[in-house]
Amino acid sequence: ALADHQAKMTALQEQIETLKNELAALRAEADSLNLQKQDIEQKRESSQERQAQLQAALDKGKQEETRLQTRYDLLERMRHEESGYYAGADTVLQAARDGRLKGIVGAVPSLIHAPAELETAIESALGPHLHDIVVETLADASAAVRFLKRTRGGRATLLPLNRIRATEKPSPPITGLEGVIGSAIDLAKFEQRFARVGYYLLGGTIIVRDFETALDILARNSLTSPLQIVTLTGEVIGPDGAITGGPTRGRGGGVLAREREWRELPQQLTEAQKLRSDLEKKCQAEKANQRRWLENLAILEKKGNRVKAREVTKLEELASQERQAELLDQEMGWRRTIEGQLKAEMKALDEKRAQLTEELESLKREEVKVQQQILDLKAGLDAFSVEELEDKLAELKTAVAVARQAHENRRAVLQDLKTGSTQLDKQLSLKKNKKESLTTESRGLTDQIEHLRLGSRELMHQVQAVAELSEPVEAELIALENEQVEIDKTETRLRPLLRKYESLQGQAVLEVARRKDELTSLLRQIERDLGLVEIETDEYAPHQPPLPLRPLVSALPISENEPPPGLEEEIGRLKAQIRRIGAVNPNAPAEYEEVMKRYDFLTAQAGDLEGAAEDLRQVIGELDELMERDFRETFEAVRSGFEEYFTSLFGGGAAELALTQPNDLMETGIDIVARPPGRREQSLAMLSGGERALTAVALIFAILKTSPTPFCFLDEVDATLDENNVGRFREALQELSERTQFIVITHNRGTVEVANTIYGIAMGEDSISRVISLKLSEAVRE
Repeated sequence: ALADHQAKMTALQEQIETLKNELAALRAEADSLNLQKQDIEQKRESSQERQAQLQAALDKGKQEETRLQTRYDLLERMRHEESGYYAGADTVLQAARDGRLKGIVGAVPSLIHAPAELETAIESALGPHLHDIVVETLADASAAVRFLKRTRGGRATLLPLNRIRATEKPSPPITGLEGVIGSAIDLAKFEQRFARVGYYLLGGTIIVRDFETALDILARNSLTSPLQIVTLTGEVIGPDGAITGGPTRGRGGGVLAREREWRELPQQLTEAQKLRSDLEKKCQAEKANQRRWLENLAILEKKGNRVKAREVTKLEELASQERQAELLDQEMGWRRTIEGQLKAEMKALDEKRAQLTEELESLKREEVKVQQQILDLKAGLDAFSVEELEDKLAELKTAVAVARQAHENRRAVLQDLKTGSTQLDKQLSLKKNKKESLTTESRGLTDQIEHLRLGSRELMHQVQAVAELSEPVEAELIALENEQVEIDKTETRLRPLLRKYESLQGQAVLEVARRKDELTSLLRQIERDLGLVEIETDEYAPHQPPLPLRPLVSALPISENEPPPGLEEEIGRLKAQIRRIGAVNPNAPAEYEEVMKRYDFLTAQAGDLEGAAEDLRQVIGELDELMERDFRETFEAVRSGFEEYFTSLFGGGAAELALTQPNDLMETGIDIVARPPGRREQSLAMLSGGERALTAVALIFAILKTSPTPFCFLDEVDATLDENNVGRFREALQELSERTQFIVITHNRGTVEVANTIYGIAMGEDSISRVISLKLSEAVRE
């Protein structure tokens, strides 16, 4: 039985070693999967950061695109409405757009292209000609003049291309002097067909740097031809010596500036749209990467689960094998103990048997000696007398009795030993029977273990079958997840289209409502002009027809002919005249005088207000410059202090304050980029709670260092800091406390130790809260 158990033990140890190797391989595979998962998680986190940055850039790009589009629409509307021109010029341009006038080329500003830095000078040089209208022929100009007279639309200056008398002139020699930028006609750009208009408007104009240069040129007597001198800031010295100067309109308010901006905005819009498209593609790519990494994580998770399941199975099998080995080892130890006990008992019995055999042989030898003595005594009996013989016989009988008694004693002892040997044989037989029964029981247990092993294998086969059945289900689940992703993509793609159609529907509903309002307005106008009439309406015209009371209500005839051109304008003009005439008023002259005084007063007030507004704009500009300068100086100081305090509080690392719009300090935001020791640069939102608190403390201390305040209130800012960070925080607090008084709420002992005075709330036995104050310096002295 021991040999059989030893063979089973060897096989179990081999199986256990194999299972341990398989477990080591599974754990190595699990570690590899964990490393892959960590790598994918890091990549996914990096992708999320990039996506957040791209999304922020995309939002900024969309805002910029919206701003550019809004500005372009505004300029397009202003250009379409010709905002900023004289009333006559505006009337001519509006009539040209409506098709009532032909041959209108456009206003002068729309034909001139000037650099941005020369726009003020060119506008000042053009002066009133900035509102001139260029037409094709003299006949077109005559038609426009007649139209202005007929409609009382104001006055306008018209420049017929076929009648403008201006020839190209060489640049005056004065353009080579210091401070002279050049001839206006050379600096401005025209199309070739508008060259004569350009020479007519700017042919005798030069542009100089400043007003002092203009005065210096005016003082020269070497000029051979009269010139108009214009500075970059808009001062004008005419050929007759007249000087025009003063503040110009605000920045970007000129017509030429609007025209230039209108021409440049389409390119800027295209670039902004391209940038937005690129950012959207990058965002979509990052989202696709994240979905791919999530799918990879799901696959690795499933693989990890399968590996864990296999590891659990192997662990259970290993535990089972180890339990079997332990049971075999215990049984083998128990059998070795029984074997040792039996061997010891058998050895003791053998020793007792040998001892008894020796004693028996000794007794036999003594018996032989006694018999020999008896014979010798019998032989020598004749030599003795009766008395001697009797004495001797008595002695011998006594000796024989003693010997027999000793023999009987020895025989009794031998019988006892035989009885003990028989009992030992019975015990040995019982031990052997017990050993056989235990062997039989061990074999039954072995068979039971084998049966359990077969059951375990059958369960393993069932688990594998279930795993094989679950693999198609998992594949189907992955396919459904991919299908869901595609459906989400389709939904994302169709959602903008739905919003577009909803917007179009809303616009259509508004247009229908607007048309109904127009119909209602037209019907009311017809009733005001013609009285009660019957007109043909449909379900879209909200009109309540009058009762057919003849002749109070007449039918409005339908005319198939178009009304003559200008009839509606003429009717409107006549109605306006009738309304202005009104009833005859004998007090009209007095009222006119009163209104004229009121008008003069309001005109003077309006002039004062415009002057005050211009002064305010100038003050605002100066304030903006001062604010930008002070902000930049303060920002640089705070940024330097922030970097210093961040490095000091963290014991290393680096941090930076960055402007989101460096070129627009009045609208810029501030980003905080921090890199604690041993970490890479990241935004404030990616730091832990303690790191964010320490970064915020560094920024507050930098601000206090740049601009100290009388006192500063800090509430639990050191709650998330460890002991080392509290020490550095305390040192910085002590340094700043020389100029600022700090009131700190804290539960940190390290911070409390540097306080001059501490306050606390304590509740006594009477359940009443009391304020307790303590000056640490006095407490130390006491």
